[in-house]
Amino acid sequence: MRPDRPGGWAARKNQRDTVRFFGCRLSVVTMAVKPLSLRAYAAWRKSKGLRGGSLEAVRRAIQSARLVDSLVTVDGVQKVSDPEAADREWEANTEPGRGGIPGFTSGEEEDDQEPPAIVQAAARLKAAQADLAELTVRKRAGDLVDAEEVQAGFVDLCTTARNKLLGLPNAMRQEHPDAPREWLATLDRKVREYLEELASE
Repeated sequence: MRPDRPGGWAARKNQRDTVRFFGCRLSVVTMAVKPLSLRAYAAWRKSKGLRGGSLEAVRRAIQSARLVDSLVTVDGVQKVSDPEAADREWEANTEPGRGGIPGFTSGEEEDDQEPPAIVQAAARLKAAQADLAELTVRKRAGDLVDAEEVQAGFVDLCTTARNKLLGLPNAMRQEHPDAPREWLATLDRKVREYLEELASE
């Protein structure tokens, strides 16, 4: 019985069957097999050390018809009815290397092979372009600012503050002509000391 047909494994709930044992009628509850998601089935294969232990590998197995009878549809989502049955079907529908000819491998071997260098480079380029596009959008939205512009603005601010502090004793002398020179000299000395301390930190 195919699991995706009415009465199959995915549609069937627990059933109570009646059997006879030494003339007595006994009720036996048959537990239905709970289907696995494609991701869960990939994890199942990986835990058993089988090839094809990734979601993409399982999807390729379905596309290449290595998995057919073990599939069911639950609420519009494709699932694996029984992982052990699916393993057997996968093995039965996977052709070995074609006569040992170099360059020909089984579908399972292809699933776990590392992508070629050109594919990896293309993936890195695509990821970098996506990162650059995200940075551009965030900058236009005002979430990001140019680090060099921030640094230049901070330097200008510090320079302006330093010049104003150094000019403080002279401004005090102009507004208070009668102020003792010793006070103004002390103010000038202290301002320069504090600026030197800040510059050394």
